[in-house]
Amino acid sequence: MTGLRFLNTTCAVCGEPCRFSIPGAAAPIGSRDLDTRPAEPLRSTIYAWVRRCPSCGYCSPDPGRAPDGAADAVKLPRYREQLDSRRFPRVANTFLCWSIIQEDLGAPAHAAWADEALLVDILRRAGRLREARTEALRVLEGDPDPLIAGIMRLQIRLITASDRAAHTVAEARRSVPL
Repeated sequence: MTGLRFLNTTCAVCGEPCRFSIPGAAAPIGSRDLDTRPAEPLRSTIYAWVRRCPSCGYCSPDPGRAPDGAADAVKLPRYREQLDSRRFPRVANTFLCWSIIQEDLGAPAHAAWADEALLVDILRRAGRLREARTEALRVLEGDPDPLIAGIMRLQIRLITASDRAAHTVAEARRSVPL
């Protein structure tokens, strides 16, 4: 990583000035985890991938720009509840709010499957195997893209083996036909 920069912008939803830290360039070394997060050192920059306006709570990779309808999505009760939910860390809430905006604007597939891959991996690694299996099967019933389907099939094998260790997408590609 080459260092930290700052981005000064104006929120496209509320018009208030915002300042965000921007990590230097980083590339992953190795395969992504089954929760679809990239390998280090890129993973350490995840906090900066989606930013949150400190005034209105608009969450976006670029708060200086907003797609049509984003301002309305930010007002949704489920968005406002998710924004400061105590069930998740702040960074997770920021990502989940961005996925609510995407879903509300008609682009749910990628955001939803990434969230589900993360949830299944967290449940499995926490030893909540029955819940992880139920969620993985539900994802497969939704006909996800081939990568997510392969990850879910590997997750089911790992759950059956009571395996709570970290695994990678590369393992899913090797062990389960995608």
